[in-house]
Amino acid sequence: MATADYRVMKGRFALHSMWCVNGVWYARVRDLKAEKTHKFSTRERSKRKAAQYVVEWVEDRDARAQESDSAEPVRFDLAIREWLDLKDIRESTKVEYESCVNCHFVPDFGDRLVEDICLKDIEKFLKK
Repeated sequence: MATADYRVMKGRFALHSMWCVNGVWYARVRDLKAEKTHKFSTRERSKRKAAQYVVEWVEDRDARAQESDSAEPVRFDLAIREWLDLKDIRESTKVEYESCVNCHFVPDFGDRLVEDICLKDIEKFLKK
């Protein structure tokens, strides 16, 4: 198993390591903000092509992260209604979903920003 340890930084991501198993290169990239590690196959047999794949992967993820970081804050009630509108479901099912949302979710989370709702809030809601 060949390895390469680059520790290259790009935005919020750091390339932790690359290694080769049975001729295929793999990578481990650390998301510094979310404190998560992503491990994936590059599906490449060439070290140079694998490194290019990782660079493109990091650039794509970094661009997506910047877009989501710059997005306008959204209230929960507006987000859930937009989600319901995007669902491809029968009208009767949509009416049932809207009833459930209005009775259970909107009273607790309605006027709060989605980004401000944390795991504790959800656990508290589920214990009711």
